[in-house]
Amino acid sequence: MSGNSLQIIPIMMTLMLFTGPLQSIITVNDNFVNLATKKNKTEVLQAKIIFILCHLGCIAVGVWKLNSLGLIPNSRSDWLAWESPVNVSNFCPALSTTNYLDRRESISLLIHYDGSRLI
Repeated sequence: MSGNSLQIIPIMMTLMLFTGPLQSIITVNDNFVNLATKKNKTEVLQAKIIFILCHLGCIAVGVWKLNSLGLIPNSRSDWLAWESPVNVSNFCPALSTTNYLDRRESISLLIHYDGSRLI
């Protein structure tokens, strides 16, 4: 496939992973009109279902590619406009002394208090 950088070629190739399969799914009856008879109606229906499932797989690859490009907002940092800022009133900066302490003591020193609740 194309690279994971935001440039015009990877974005266009990713959009083609959506437009091509969607057009084929919309015109599925036109694609199978020459194969349909009264005797093989169920076989043609099975072929249409497999055809649609394969194109839905292509669309799933397109969604995965959009996610790898970072264009799908699926992490907390993508929605920071709706987050309220954290108010820290008391904090014990023990990061520089954690080399001399064992794990339990360093964890207890890193806990800070915000007035009414522990953060």
